[in-house]
Amino acid sequence: MLVLSRSKDMAVHIGDEIAVTVREFRADSVIVQVDCPAGWILKNEEGEVNGEPCGAQNAGEAPSAGARGQQATSALKMEEVLSIGDEVTVKVLEFVNLKGHSPQVRLGFRAPANLHIIRSELGRYRAKESSDPPGAGA
Repeated sequence: MLVLSRSKDMAVHIGDEIAVTVREFRADSVIVQVDCPAGWILKNEEGEVNGEPCGAQNAGEAPSAGARGQQATSALKMEEVLSIGDEVTVKVLEFVNLKGHSPQVRLGFRAPANLHIIRSELGRYRAKESSDPPGAGA
């Protein structure tokens, strides 16, 4: 399990098709947005998230096209696990509220070894790095 701390609007990219973004903090939960291919099923411990696949209406919001296909949102409480498709899971491990800092959540990610898990800020760095001409920045 890879553990990462995320603040509001920070994302984690899993492979080329999935992104998990922290959208909002509530008293006892965190709202996450999942961008994934249309038709993927999101499940929490009680079963499907609102009984809908990714891209269908979730948490009272209409679906919208995202960079990775479709979006769905889910409220997750401490220790709750969200399954994305058949092989990827996200678990809420801890809420962190340090005085003078933005609230954060520690999330645990499990995915097959062939799916890279990358913090959003590193994804932007890699995209910039790959678009630079040879010898740039040297």
